[in-house]
Amino acid sequence: MSETYSEILERMQTEFEKNAGYVPDDASDIGIRMKTLAGEIFSLESSIDFLKRQMFPTTATGEYLDKHAEMRGLKRKPAIKASGKLMFYVERPLSYSFTVPKGTVCAVSDGGLRYVTDEDTVLPVNESFVMVKAHAENGGSEYNIPVNRVTSIVTYFSEAISVNNSSIFSGGASAESDESLRERITESYYNPSNGDNEEYYRRIALGVDGVYSVGIKPLAQGTGTVGVYIAGRASKCSDEVVSALQQEMNDKKGINISVSVENATLTGVVIKLSISVKDGYYADDVKSQVQNEIAEYFRKLCVGDGVKYCELGELIYHIDGVKNYIFDTSVTKEYDGDCTKLYTLGAVSITVV
Repeated sequence: MSETYSEILERMQTEFEKNAGYVPDDASDIGIRMKTLAGEIFSLESSIDFLKRQMFPTTATGEYLDKHAEMRGLKRKPAIKASGKLMFYVERPLSYSFTVPKGTVCAVSDGGLRYVTDEDTVLPVNESFVMVKAHAENGGSEYNIPVNRVTSIVTYFSEAISVNNSSIFSGGASAESDESLRERITESYYNPSNGDNEEYYRRIALGVDGVYSVGIKPLAQGTGTVGVYIAGRASKCSDEVVSALQQEMNDKKGINISVSVENATLTGVVIKLSISVKDGYYADDVKSQVQNEIAEYFRKLCVGDGVKYCELGELIYHIDGVKNYIFDTSVTKEYDGDCTKLYTLGAVSITVV
């Protein structure tokens, strides 16, 4: 770690006093020059420290980490836009057709998340509603929303038309974080690809936008076959992603090898437990934190990961306000990892005792 500005200036003043025999006044020409030089030295040392951190993938960040990834044949996954369907409707059927143009912008009730229609769609005469494909205005997992959230039309319409999302919006993902990319770079050193092993196919799959995790099953359908099971973050990948990866596998697979790509099976896990709360904490706040921590645990699971009481319990126990917890093992089960499955969060029941 470089010296602070004050340490550099103090060291310079001490050395000057030792050689000159007096301490320069802060407002003197020498004093001002000394402060200016100390600032420049501090800036230079800080830059050198920054560059040292960027030299290695274990400490590099941002665009410098991207360069380390490129050297391993990897790239950061960009943000992906969620997609779904919007329903435009009227209280009474119109006596004429009405066109909902491509690019119509709608939003959730608070206006924070916006969605855009993919195509021109006509509301026919004497019909009260029409379904339109749409996508999120920006990429990000926060755009994955349940039904009945999009209720506002931002684009001006002359008619009294309302909107709602009668289907969920899914498939959205945030840009890959430095931590996630760093893990993949590190993994590439520990498990090198040889052009035909599991890591080879895993690396191809993870290089496709929209694929968050992957399970590889050799001999999936017998000799000379490989099964590739993919998933998004706590969700299935879109048909477009599956097709794109299948094509890439066909182009890059080994000789006389058949590779099949499909979505991993999503298996919902029911969580039921009781918690006791420490004195001085609001039970509802602690319960909400426990629920959020459980949801985050499942959001980070990858294809092939198992579900263990000890892992969940460790997270719950260290939440501020949690005194103790007990899982209802008649409902909540442990699951071993399976390269064809992704465990997701099902129903959650938390009782405060």
